[in-house]
This record gives sequence, C-alpha cells and structure tokens, in this order.
Amino acid sequence: MNKDQTMFLRTRASQALSLTIGVLVIFFVFGASLEMLNQYLDSPLYRITVAGLSQVLFMLLPLLWFLRRYGFSRREIVRERHTPKPIAWAYGLMGVVGIQAVNVGWNGAMPKLLPLEWAESWNELIALYDSSLTSLVPDDSFLMIALVLLVLGIIPAVVEEFLFRGVLQSSLERVGNPAKAIVITSVFFALAHAYLPSIPALFLMGLWLGYLAYHTQAMHLPLFLHALNNILAVLTMFYVGAEVTGGVNQEATLTQYALFMLMGIAMLAAGVWGVQKHVRQRNIDINAYLPKELQN
Repeated sequence: MNKDQTMFLRTRASQALSLTIGVLVIFFVFGASLEMLNQYLDSPLYRITVAGLSQVLFMLLPLLWFLRRYGFSRREIVRERHTPKPIAWAYGLMGVVGIQAVNVGWNGAMPKLLPLEWAESWNELIALYDSSLTSLVPDDSFLMIALVLLVLGIIPAVVEEFLFRGVLQSSLERVGNPAKAIVITSVFFALAHAYLPSIPALFLMGLWLGYLAYHTQAMHLPLFLHALNNILAVLTMFYVGAEVTGGVNQEATLTQYALFMLMGIAMLAAGVWGVQKHVRQRNIDINAYLPKELQN
C-alpha cells in the first residue's frame, strides 16, 4: 500500500473507534434513561415498546448518523458479501452452543468459589437481570412472543453486528493484525452489555463471531448466529427458567459445573478446528474498501 492508502485506512480505523464509543455513550446515557420508565409502566406491551424504542432511537439511529457523517460505504460494513458454505454454519453453531455451556458453567461455579457474601450478591445480580427480562413477557400470544423476540433477539443482533463486526473490527483489520482487531472488538462487545456475570462468555462470543466474520469475510454467519443465540437465550429463560440459564441452581455441584464448562470449551475448540480445516479462508481485498481515486 502507498502512503495515501495507508493514511485513508488509518483514518477509517480512528473514525470507526470514535463512532463505536459515541454510539455506546449515547445508548447508555439516553437509552438507560428511557428504560427507567419501565418501572412505572404496568403494561408489558408498553415496557417492550420502550425497550424497542430505546434500541432504535439511541443505538440504531446514532449509528446510521455517524456512518453518514463519516461517509462509510455499504461495502465497508457488509464486507464482501460472500455466502458461507453450509459446513461453516454447522461449525459456527457448534461454537455458539459451546459458549452457552461455558456461560452456564461459569455462572454456576462462581457462587461456589466466592466468599458467601459475594456469592449471594452474584446470585442476586443474576436473579435481578432475569426478572427484568421475564417481566417483558405479557402472555403466551404469538404476537407478543414475536415482539419480545424481535426486541430482545433480532434488533440487538443486527445493530450490534453492524457496529462491532461490520464497522469497528473490519476497519481495524485493514490497518494491522486481524487477531488484535478481533480481540479489541470483543472487549468492546463484552463491556457494552454491562452484565458482569456473563462478561467471560460475552468476550468468547465476540471472539467467535469476529473470527467467523474475518475468516469468511461476510456478515451472514455472525449476524445469523448472534440473532439465533439471543432468541434461544430468551426462549430458554422464559420456558426453562433462570435456575438453568443463570446457573443459580444450588443443588448442582462445582464438579458438575466444571464439567459443563469443559464440555463447552471442547465444542468451541471443535468449531474452531472445523472452520480451519473445512472453510476456505477469504483474504481481505483492500481495494474493495478504498475510494476509486486510491485504488491500485
């Protein structure tokens, strides 16, 4: 790359970092303020509407505004739009299931390792988070369940994938070490959820989705898996219960939770192995992301 190309890509990376921080600040300040209304709303329909509006008004719209302001093209965000082969989807799903197993094992093991006072706080935090989600479920009607899945599963996945993997990671990949870009993006991804008990699993999920996005140079797979993960987590929370998803079951032993974590790590490792062996690596075409006047 020549000097002008390098300068453009470095500027893009700085803009992507500023954009990400800006969107997250707006969402945490204004979105959290709006969602505080939920404690005063009796209707579940109003609560889910407020949750949806918060994401659209204070995450999606700021993201679109920043993209327009900095002049990001659609090609820069969606990468090269390759469609991964079915084998990639299978190994990608295996990794997601493995990470969920790690999350359950981690949340269950920590209260047994922490001092009693901290363990109680840990379980209270999980229970508070679970209750905040389950309070959004108004009834068993198809329409209301669909609204909950849209607001808690699909919208966050779409916005977060375009923000983290589409804008931040892809911009950082083009100016340096892709592994470093994936790690930095995953840190932002984990911290953006502001949920301490699941930080390790969120970081792992960020690494996995980032790895798939880089390896395939496409947004299809991470976007689909992120949305599917959210939907399955929500459905499990509602229909199985917090004692399973949150890891607050006091009857399970530390050994059982440790084995659950090891099983999850093994599944994730198998997913990584499968992608490395059976999915063709797609290299980054820098010219595809440069203005015409800077292309070789």
